Amino acid sequence: MNDLVAEVYQSAVSKGLWSEVSSAKEIHDCISQELEEATYEIGSPDLYFDGDIPKGEAVELMDVVLMVMSYYGYKGWDFDKIFKLKHDYNQTRSYKHLGV
Repeated sequence: MNDLVAEVYQSAVSKGLWSEVSSAKEIHDCISQELEEATYEIGSPDLYFDGDIPKGEAVELMDVVLMVMSYYGYKGWDFDKIFKLKHDYNQTRSYKHLGV
């Protein structure tokens, strides 16, 4: 995944996302905004097109993933390592630990 993180980050750089470094809070706000867009799409088709623009809950959630990956690239964090660490830890958590 680290190679994909680097690719996503470089693409974001080429589109000017990191040209003016924002604070961590501003980046987290952008990620939250993408999540809000996904929430807004609940009940619509998971994937549909508005002209050539992909839309839908699944698409907006992917924007969250891509923004997180881009941030990992910006910070130079090891996505593979942190993903595995957190996934392994989550395996030790109790049933319905989030209450969902």
